[in-house]
Amino acid sequence: MKRIMGGGVLLLAALLAAGCVESTTLIDLERDGSGTITVREFFSPQVTQGMAGMAAMGGLAEDEAPKDFIGDLIKQRTTQLGEGVTLAGEERLTNERGWQGYRARFAFEDVRRLRIAPGSMDAEGAPDEDETLRITFEPGTPARLAVRFPDAPPDEEGEEAPEAPEAMDEMMMQMMRPMLQGMRIAALIRFPNAIEETNSRYVSEDRRTVTLMDVAMEQVLANPEAFRLLQSQSPDTPARLAEMNIEGVRLEAPGHTVDVRF
Repeated sequence: MKRIMGGGVLLLAALLAAGCVESTTLIDLERDGSGTITVREFFSPQVTQGMAGMAAMGGLAEDEAPKDFIGDLIKQRTTQLGEGVTLAGEERLTNERGWQGYRARFAFEDVRRLRIAPGSMDAEGAPDEDETLRITFEPGTPARLAVRFPDAPPDEEGEEAPEAPEAMDEMMMQMMRPMLQGMRIAALIRFPNAIEETNSRYVSEDRRTVTLMDVAMEQVLANPEAFRLLQSQSPDTPARLAEMNIEGVRLEAPGHTVDVRF
C-alpha cells in the first residue's frame, strides 16, 4: 500500500506484491514536541514465506538466509522513522489470525524531524520525500501541530486507464479478497490532553486522538465502486475514497493539512 496516502497509481499491483500486512502506527505527542511512536505490525504467511523465497532467489544458502527478518525490520524502522529516533523497546507477538509480528516503541525529541509514511512497505532505506507526512509544530499552551498529507502524483498526460467490465470486477474481487484478508493500515496521533481545536474529521470520543489514516482492505473490496476506483489507477483515487465515507476506511485527501491545537 505504498502510495495510498498520496497516489493510488498502481495500487493494486503494490497490494499484491506486498501481501497481507496489518500495521498500526501510534504517535504519542507531548506539548514540547517530544514523544514516542508505537508500531505494531503482523505479517501473513504469504509475506513470511515470500521473505524465504526472496532469499533463495538471491542465491543464499539456507544457513545464510536471514533468520530473523522481523528483527532486521525493526532496525530498519528505527532508521526510517527519522533523525534522532531511538528504539525504546520491542516484543514479538502473534495476532488472532496466527500471523507473526511485533510491537516496537521508539522515542523522539522533535516531532518535526520524523519521517512518517504509513502504508509504505519498503523494508530498506528511508521513504521518499513525496511519500512522507510534512509535520510542523509550535510548542506552547496550547501547542499547535500541522500534518500535511503528500500530494497526489501528476496525471500522465494522454494516458487513460481502460475501464474493466463489471463481470471482470467481480472476478478480480473474488480473487483478491482471500489474498488481502486481514490487511489493514492505520496511523494515529494521541495527545496528553483533550484537543482544543482541530479540523480533523476523525477525532476520538475523549478528544485525545486523531486518526490520520485507517484502511481495512476487506471493506474496500466489499464495495464495488471503491474497487473500481482502485482498478482505475487514477491519481485522485485516495481523494475519491475519502469522500465515499466507507465503513472501515478513514482517509484524508492528498495535499490536505490536519491542524490540531492542544
